[in-house]
Amino acid sequence: MSRENRQLLALLVITFFAFWIHNGVLDANIMEARNLVTAREILQHHNWLVPTMNGELRLEKPPLPTWITAIMMQLFGQDSLAILRIPAALSAMLLVFFLFKLTKELTRDEHLPLLAGGTVATSFYIFFMARTITWDIFCHSFMLGAIWMLYRGWNRKEQAWKEFIWAGILMGLSFLSKGPVSFFALLLPFLIAFMAAYGFSGVRLQWKPLMLALGILLVFSTWWPLYIYLLHPEFSTYVAEKESTAWMNRSVHPWYHYWSFPVQSGIWALPAAAAVIIPYARKKIGQFGNYKFLAMWVWAAVILLSSFPEKKERYLMPVLIPLALITAYYFRYLMHAFKEKKETKADNILYSIQGYLVGLVSFALPLAVIFHNHKFNDGLSVGLQVLILLVFWAIGGYVVRSTYRKKAFRLWSGTVVLILAFCLLVIPSARNFFQKNPDYRSYNDLRHLEKVQNMPFYFNGAVPGKFIQVVWSSGHLIQYWDTANATETPVATPLVVMTYESPQNVFSESFREKYDFEVLGHYDLDMKKKDGIKIFSNYVTIIRKKQNMP
Repeated sequence: MSRENRQLLALLVITFFAFWIHNGVLDANIMEARNLVTAREILQHHNWLVPTMNGELRLEKPPLPTWITAIMMQLFGQDSLAILRIPAALSAMLLVFFLFKLTKELTRDEHLPLLAGGTVATSFYIFFMARTITWDIFCHSFMLGAIWMLYRGWNRKEQAWKEFIWAGILMGLSFLSKGPVSFFALLLPFLIAFMAAYGFSGVRLQWKPLMLALGILLVFSTWWPLYIYLLHPEFSTYVAEKESTAWMNRSVHPWYHYWSFPVQSGIWALPAAAAVIIPYARKKIGQFGNYKFLAMWVWAAVILLSSFPEKKERYLMPVLIPLALITAYYFRYLMHAFKEKKETKADNILYSIQGYLVGLVSFALPLAVIFHNHKFNDGLSVGLQVLILLVFWAIGGYVVRSTYRKKAFRLWSGTVVLILAFCLLVIPSARNFFQKNPDYRSYNDLRHLEKVQNMPFYFNGAVPGKFIQVVWSSGHLIQYWDTANATETPVATPLVVMTYESPQNVFSESFREKYDFEVLGHYDLDMKKKDGIKIFSNYVTIIRKKQNMP
């Protein structure tokens, strides 16, 4: 087996543990719920081109990830969130593969492709998004593939038609996944860095294939928005205004909000921060690659994202891709410096802090798990607790020894194994850490409760944004009903209503005289605490007209 195939096999193992193992432990978050509800309604209404979410048009996001989710639902049903999250995991694996192949184009070094792929796979927000069915992992994965093809094409001495055809297709798929987001956050910073570091000669040579790529992109990216605009011109304008307003007025933070971006890489935060400090890292990393290109790609992405008033941590995901790449180069420098005994005092200090910090995490984590299990009765067996302790302490010992002996690759590999052990042994009990609400009860029971299957569902008030998680969990479309002054039901009974208070306290006495109430139970989707998110906590009641009433 060639070195490349061995490295790809290692990355396959890493990504399987990082993205697949126990990926159904936690409930769907709000972003996933939006995608899942939309996919469910695509199948219910057989309308793939004009999707809806809880009965309302859902045109804010392009439909490709939702189509993929709907196909998974069609094949495997709706009950296993772990199965429905498989496309996100596969997309993240593609992202790792694309970065591996791009790194091989960037360097002849035999270690760097594996370092880059393993680092990006275990960077916190990449790891997190790979386990959720949202749009981001798809759009950025496809765009990274397009970047690999563009770089490959621009470095050919002859016209690279195949590379640019693939670049156009992958850019088009990225647009169909989340519109222009990845073009701005990932592609544009890459282009700025590439032109600044390598110039325009390759671009001029490949202008004809590039025009073909842009033509393919245009076809892929415009057909669905154009179709929607022709079908719903007023709603399309509303969506455009809504999204542009959100960029300027929603989740507004200062311009420097993103400048702690290395933290989003999780356990790689310290070496990532060191790698982008230009005066410290330029000459060190420059021995193994074009530092100007690597650093500019990271900093251009951060500056461009910082230029928008709306800022959310998950928007930093595209920054983590070049950040993982430059972090891999930094570890490659450390491997070389320690082997040749050319390290500096600063190298020693940063390396020791990183190594002993990772070792400390390895030693402390199992103790925290055991303590939590003892205090909150998480249900972990003694055998599993002992196994967690032995595995993480063995990793901690390996990491500390590697740090002391200045074996940079072993420190890197020990850090990766720590993340994989966390996925295998700790994530299954993660629900116990988050679920602090003694009244937690998922609405999933309502999906299969025979008596409510053909009944319409209502909520006593306007349906707010976060309520979409209840809509997904319950398996039913839930409509608005103003119960404050209700004298009749909005449709013929029986129907199901969700109310924060007991229905006896919600409906007037005159209403109760005409209708019977069958309370199915109290449900609460908030895992964190009792009386937390109010709209998650509801009585679910069947309302029927009394038999003696006309």
